[in-house]
Amino acid sequence: MIDRNRLVQLMVLVLVWQFLQSVPRGESLGAALVNFLAEIAIFVVAITLHEYGHAFVATKLGDPTPRAMGRLTLDPRAHLDPIGTLLIFVAHFGYAKPVPINPAYFRKPGRDQVLVAMAGPAMNLLLCALCILGVRGLFPALQFATVIWWPWWKLLALQALVLSAILNATLAVFNLIPVPPLDGSYLLERALPPAQRMAYRQNQMLISAVGIVLLLSGVLSPLFRLVDMHVRSLCGL
Repeated sequence: MIDRNRLVQLMVLVLVWQFLQSVPRGESLGAALVNFLAEIAIFVVAITLHEYGHAFVATKLGDPTPRAMGRLTLDPRAHLDPIGTLLIFVAHFGYAKPVPINPAYFRKPGRDQVLVAMAGPAMNLLLCALCILGVRGLFPALQFATVIWWPWWKLLALQALVLSAILNATLAVFNLIPVPPLDGSYLLERALPPAQRMAYRQNQMLISAVGIVLLLSGVLSPLFRLVDMHVRSLCGL
């Protein structure tokens, strides 16, 4: 197994490399660093609250497992997976540690598993809505002719809110794709008739592999671009 310290070192190296690659020509290194650190913070918050949503709803439905496993927390270290986080910056998709649940504690296991699965995307959509409201409330009349004269902190606040709205919307849509182990797979599984549901469970590995190929091939890129455009439109951009 890869040593945890080596993973941390690798993550730092990848982040430094990504930062150097992302610095636009002509932009000061300080401004680029602030923007890059803001992007990382937004990502960490989005992933943490996504997983916390799963843990919170499972706990409310009677399952003590997330609390016992230390997942009913807003501490990002409990939710972020080192390799999954690395993949976000290298391959532009990744994963967090799945929240462990025990359906045996649920009163209605089938329904409650779906509620727990949908809690993560719902949390991201809530964050997206709050960020859009923040943009529309704090910057009600965006005049792009005057934006260039704004102080840096005001520009950063606008960029952070818009980026957070886009990232959270994208995470919600991504996780609703009905490919195991994404959250949407639980919703599709419950919607299938018993015979098809059994076939779906038996072929989860194959379905997951096909889903990864689709992601890497860029077939789903138009969907994510549509999400980006729609969120920017709601922000008034």
